[in-house]
Formats: sequence, structure tokens, C-alpha cells
Amino acid sequence: MSCQNIERQSFSVDTLVVGGGPAGLSAAERAARSGSVLVVHRDKEIGRPVRTSGGTWLRELHRLRLPEHVCNPIDELVFVGPTRTARIAFQTDKPAVADVTRLYQHLAEQATKAGAHILCGARFLHAQPEANDFVACLISVDGREAEVKARFVIDASGWRRDVVASLGLTNRPKRMGLGIEYEFEDLSAERSKAALMVGNGLAPSGYGWIFPKPGNSICIGVGIIAPDASAPLAKLLEQLLSTNLLNQLGFRIGRLLERHAGIVPADAPVSTVVHNRILVVGDAAGQALPLLGEGIRFAVEFGRTAGDAVAKALENPSHWREYLHAYESHWQKQHYKRFLLAYRANKRLSAYTDRDWDEKTRLLSLMNGDETARLLRMELTAADALRIFTRSPVTAGTMFFGTKIRRLGSLWRSRLRKILFPLQPRQ
Repeated sequence: MSCQNIERQSFSVDTLVVGGGPAGLSAAERAARSGSVLVVHRDKEIGRPVRTSGGTWLRELHRLRLPEHVCNPIDELVFVGPTRTARIAFQTDKPAVADVTRLYQHLAEQATKAGAHILCGARFLHAQPEANDFVACLISVDGREAEVKARFVIDASGWRRDVVASLGLTNRPKRMGLGIEYEFEDLSAERSKAALMVGNGLAPSGYGWIFPKPGNSICIGVGIIAPDASAPLAKLLEQLLSTNLLNQLGFRIGRLLERHAGIVPADAPVSTVVHNRILVVGDAAGQALPLLGEGIRFAVEFGRTAGDAVAKALENPSHWREYLHAYESHWQKQHYKRFLLAYRANKRLSAYTDRDWDEKTRLLSLMNGDETARLLRMELTAADALRIFTRSPVTAGTMFFGTKIRRLGSLWRSRLRKILFPLQPRQ
């Protein structure tokens, strides 16, 4: 992988990609098939520092043809509520934890093999349209500036939305997921077990996690939604580590290896992802599923779709609008609604009380691994809901329809008792 620094004052390319995460790198790889591409990445290295826990799904890695060896499959998930615990065993549809650095560097290698150039340690400052091009200004970490002229721009800059925000086309998100995690040596006997933990004492408006990574390390973290909650993350994580919960769940940790922190948008997804010759992709477009903040697979998928659109536009310049808007139409018609529903679900979850979480933990204990996987991906079907409902009508009904079902269930049981055990007349 070639990661360059600013060595000259001007560049002229077909496509400028702002952001060297999975969305930007995937877009660059596809766009480079039909023209010159420059990726501008603010960090000095691809994949470092780590800013995400790396949670994904094994089947999605296969579908996207990503290397499986950079991920650790999960066979069992322990969901820890305030007073209840659910254990979910996954058979075929398994979650996985990615080695983020290795995965991102793989994507960077694919992009450079396709012909893209990656410029590390450089920030996008601003851009302005000039005839049929954009002229962007960059600055390196040591203060050197450079100018880039590009026919198309892909904003994959994450929550900062550097390009579209600087041009006044959209605002930065006001509601964001904030996360912090520590990576330790993993001394656990079992490396295919993960945990999610909820409750207002642990992570108000969010959740905690224990994720074993590929190799011999394990990440333990907490995340909250701001401004829904304002608890200090480091303090929450230290409190978690000071409890006996890890030992109770069978996890054993060694020395501290690294500290990670990151931000993911938790606002409603962005509907408009094409602005003239600018495409918005990944976290910059709110394309991380808001339910849990999962975004890597979507970044790769939508990055490739955006890159394909630009490649076709370069091959057929007179139809460039058609190709770019095909990307936007694909996002709006095939995915936007699910992301909007996930955002609304996230809003409800962030207001849960400990009693609410215990109810949902009880529901999860009724579900099998495939149903849980579909629930976490916002793919639960009506047939799934019906099966779960038949196992426990009141518990499942409360989950899907709210507290009215609980009251209705109590009323139904009361009336049934009166039918089966009518009051005896007084003597």
C-alpha cells in the first residue's frame, strides 16, 4: 500500500475522495477503474488510530468479498441487562469482530492496485466550483498547503462532513454516538463469546461491549448518545472494569495494549447524497445503522456504489447526472427507510429505563440466534415477530407494540380467570 505525503503544491485528478476510511477507500477503488483518483486522509496512517469497535456480520463479509481472516466469528452473545441476562447462540448467521486496521489497510491496497493515490496526513480545508470542476485546498500536518482540481468529489469524511458542510450544503450531525474502548491481551479460554451490556448505571442512553478480536486481544468499551446523555466515558469504562462482571461472564484480560475512541452520527440518515458533482457516502451520509452504530459493511457497499457511479460518469461524460443520481436513487429506494426506522428505534432505546431493558432482555431470551441477528440488523420479518409472539404474547407484544400490550395482557388474564373461576354466590 502506498500512502504519500504532500510533496507538491497542485494536483489535477478526475476524482477527489476526502476520507480514507472504508467508504472512501471502497469508492476510490471503483472510481480508479475509469480515471485518476486522489484520496485525502487526515491521519498519518490508514486504519490508525482505531475509531470503531469493528462489529460486523460474517455473511456480509462473504457477500462483499472481504477477507474473513481479519475477523473473529462470534458463536455466543451474552446480553446483560440490569437484573436479567440472556444468552444467544448463533448457528449460521454469526456476528464477527474485525481487526479494523488490517481491514482498512486491505481496502487501501485494493484502491492503490486499481490506480488510486492516497495522501496521508492531509486535511481538506475548503473547495469551490470552477466551471465543470472543483478546486479544493488541502493542508498537511506540518502546514504545507496544496491545491487539487477535480471533476468529481466524494465526501467520505465521516461525521465532520468536511466537503458538504464547508459548502453549506448540509449541517454536521447534532446527535452523535460517542464511544471509548480499551484493548487488552485476551487470556480467556473461549474466544468466540462476546457480550453487550445495558442499563443506566453502566451506559446511560447507550451500551457496553466486550468483543474478542482476531489474534490474542479483546476490546472492552462503552458508548453513549450525546446530547441524550452526558456521562464521562472514561469514568463509565473504569467503573465497568472495576466490577466483577468480566469474571462472572468468563472473560480474562491481561495487560492494556491500546486505547480507542470514536464518534458515529446518530441523527436521522441524510436523504440527499448527491449535490451536483459531489457525492456523500458512509458516515458523512448517516449510512451507519443507528440501532447499534454498525457501519463498516454499509461504508464498503455504498462506497463501491458511489465509486461505480463516478466511473460510469467518467466513461460517459454527457450522462454524468444520470449515473450520479442512480447512486442516490439506490440509497433512497432500497435503504433509506430502514435507516430511518433504525434511527427512530435508537431514539426510543436511548430513553429506556432499567425496567425497560430488563423486559427487552427477557424477550431476547425467547429468541434464537438467527432471529436475534435479524433484529440487530433491522431485518426482523413479520413471520419472526409472530413466532416470538407465540412463545410469550405479553413479553413479545410489549416489545413490538409497547406498554399497551402489557395492560391488555393483564386485562385478558383477569377476564379469563373470571370465566374459568366465576365468583361463588354468597351463602
